[in-house]
Amino acid sequence: MEKLSDEVTDDLSRAVAEAEALHKLWHELRELLEQHGRDLNNLTGWEDIQLMDDFCKDHPEIIKVQVDDSHHCHSYVYIIPHERDDYYMGSTALFIPQCGNHTNQFFLFPKNHRQMISALRELERKSQEKRYHD
Repeated sequence: MEKLSDEVTDDLSRAVAEAEALHKLWHELRELLEQHGRDLNNLTGWEDIQLMDDFCKDHPEIIKVQVDDSHHCHSYVYIIPHERDDYYMGSTALFIPQCGNHTNQFFLFPKNHRQMISALRELERKSQEKRYHD
């Protein structure tokens, strides 16, 4: 097998470091959820909402939007940016219903529309300020 040149190795190392920085917040969240025995694909209930709220206290870049789940209970969408100082790739929207299981829908009251629009405007501002993936 042919050895990679130092230049290629440096380029690969830089690309890996940039990708790690870009998704650092997401990986921190995944690790926290795993430490608490939570399944990222099945977050539901008040305990999971509280766990996420505690994480958000140290990460104000996460945007929290109140919605209602299919049972008309307060639930939340957490918008988690994938970004570095100079680059914004996009965001993961994580929905955690208060009631129900494996729910993939939520209801927006008019006050919730305003919160969602505000959150999306903030993301649009970021995409204008930084380079972004299209």
